[in-house]
Amino acid sequence: MPARIVLRLTIDPTNPNVVYALVERFDDDHLHGLYRLDVADGTWRQVTGAPARIFGPDPGRRGQGSYDLVVAVDPNNVNRIYLGGSTASSGGDWSGALFRGDVTVSGTTVSMTSTYIGGSVHADIHAMTFAPGDSNKLWVGCDGGVFYSTNPGGSGDIFQQRNTGLATLTLEHLGQHPTEDAVLFCGSQDNGGQRFTGEEAWLYSSGGDAGFQLVNWNDPYQVLSTYVLGAIRRSTDGGSRYSYGEVNVPLAKNAQGQLIENVLFYAPLAGTPRNPAAPADADLVAFGSIRPWISTTFGGGWTSIPNGTLAGDRLNERIRSLAFASATRLYAGTMAGGVYRFDRAGTSWTRTQVNTLGGANALPLGGPVTDIAVDPADNTGGSIYITFGGTGDY
Repeated sequence: MPARIVLRLTIDPTNPNVVYALVERFDDDHLHGLYRLDVADGTWRQVTGAPARIFGPDPGRRGQGSYDLVVAVDPNNVNRIYLGGSTASSGGDWSGALFRGDVTVSGTTVSMTSTYIGGSVHADIHAMTFAPGDSNKLWVGCDGGVFYSTNPGGSGDIFQQRNTGLATLTLEHLGQHPTEDAVLFCGSQDNGGQRFTGEEAWLYSSGGDAGFQLVNWNDPYQVLSTYVLGAIRRSTDGGSRYSYGEVNVPLAKNAQGQLIENVLFYAPLAGTPRNPAAPADADLVAFGSIRPWISTTFGGGWTSIPNGTLAGDRLNERIRSLAFASATRLYAGTMAGGVYRFDRAGTSWTRTQVNTLGGANALPLGGPVTDIAVDPADNTGGSIYITFGGTGDY
């Protein structure tokens, strides 16, 4: 089976005669195996007993071995190692896939007894290091920052976070409350959707990764928070923790349930401009994969436009930006410089590619259209501004 080593080798500096390698499968990013090299006989041997789901708990979905993969060896015991991966369920929540392994060598057989120790560590482990020569001081770097243990050989909640004063979160997109200036939502990379209510601290709202955030301008208790790819969560109580239910976009999959529709990791979500004269417009939202999707119920009941099929609605690349000019006009920008306008008459939509309208004077765009803004001074919704992430002077 095809495999690759993602540059995660570890060696005890006091005993360079043993090397460990953690390997993930190329085809699905799940565990291929853990291997040990004993320099004395020059032989790599597989270490049995490594946790099979270290790079993701769901065998039906692609793992994360190319993203979060790390192995470390105890500086005083070459037969004790630590393995880090993506996420594991612990105490009813998702925590870091972090394991301690005690290795036994018997002739040509190498095995490992693994113990889960990641219950107090954030998911997605990227780095581990011991204080020089000290088996009792282990540092862990992950998507949640830095964690530290003075008892890595123990069990239970043996790690403490060391993130006070660190500004390490990657914030993706903002969602403003329609009438309250002090209420704001923000999506963060693997640290959930955050809710600000005017206090000194942001409150944890939606879990895991969070990208775009959207508040219903007619009913602000309804909040949408995108997860990754086509996953979207909806809250109906203003975004309190654990209040979200799934209203996912039905992206195209193959017979094995694997996603075949191209979509950005943090795919765009957009709502209509506030129009108190037409409160039903607040329930109209758009989502972008490689085709635009519309929901008329503020999430759920998604249909792609204008034709309702992947083949008929595919644009020239994945959608990077979306903006409504009104409930009957939507703009989309793609990762390949495409700018499209969608106009609605009744329940039908039509599509026009805007960036090519100039013929010989068409916009020479080849990179991502990172954002679109509709000029409010043009009541027709026909004037827009775009930001372009490319090279050259356009």
